[in-house]
Amino acid sequence: MFNFKKLFVGVLFSIALSFVLLAAAAGCIVKLGLPSDAAAGTVGLIVGVAALCVAGMVTARWAGERGLIYGVFVSALYSVVFLVFLIIPGCNIDWRTVLIRIAAYFVSGALGGILGVNRTQHIRF
Repeated sequence: MFNFKKLFVGVLFSIALSFVLLAAAAGCIVKLGLPSDAAAGTVGLIVGVAALCVAGMVTARWAGERGLIYGVFVSALYSVVFLVFLIIPGCNIDWRTVLIRIAAYFVSGALGGILGVNRTQHIRF
């Protein structure tokens, strides 16, 4: 049975992880003195993909089944949140870039979900 509570927690986890990773990346950009306009798009894409892969993995691992479905749904809900925050400021939007980013989000979340549900061992350091 599909569990919406686990899906909702997975989406919240991906958003929180994105905020943490974006804050760390912004600190690195400022510390290194990189031009923020040039690095913002690439860093945002990398952070979103990483956050969704980890969130898809965690959600699927927690659910224990249907990793692909959980990963895709986490990505879909994350993409909706991304679009809402993109449309609210009323910026000039390049839709080709947005669609490429959303496609990367879906692939990353699905891959994370598949890897999470098929993982049989715990990670030990």
